[in-house]
Amino acid sequence: MLSFTSNYLSYCCTEVIKPRWERLEKELKELRSVEDVLMAQSRFLDDVNKDCMLTDAPLINATGDIVQLITEFALNHLMPYDKVQVKFDRLKSDLVEQMRLLGADPVTRNTAWIHFAHKILS
Repeated sequence: MLSFTSNYLSYCCTEVIKPRWERLEKELKELRSVEDVLMAQSRFLDDVNKDCMLTDAPLINATGDIVQLITEFALNHLMPYDKVQVKFDRLKSDLVEQMRLLGADPVTRNTAWIHFAHKILS
């Protein structure tokens, strides 16, 4: 569970946000109008939300289920660890399946997204 959380956070920060932020900074240096700035900001936010899996309802639900399970386990320890692990593995597989169904291939998503899917399976 810690591995999933670390990999997801690392993916979002280093593979998604950082390169897009650097691209936005470069764009902002060249822009002349407020409208262009707003369009660049909107593109940045759209790209980050999409690649952090925050725009597709099935992915949000799958990721949310995993985070909820981790939170419940961390706060309560109500379920025995082996039952939590079984449920976690199932939820993780569901997330990867949703990623696959929504087009986790090099043509429609960046390669970092695919690497993230492989990391969470390990």
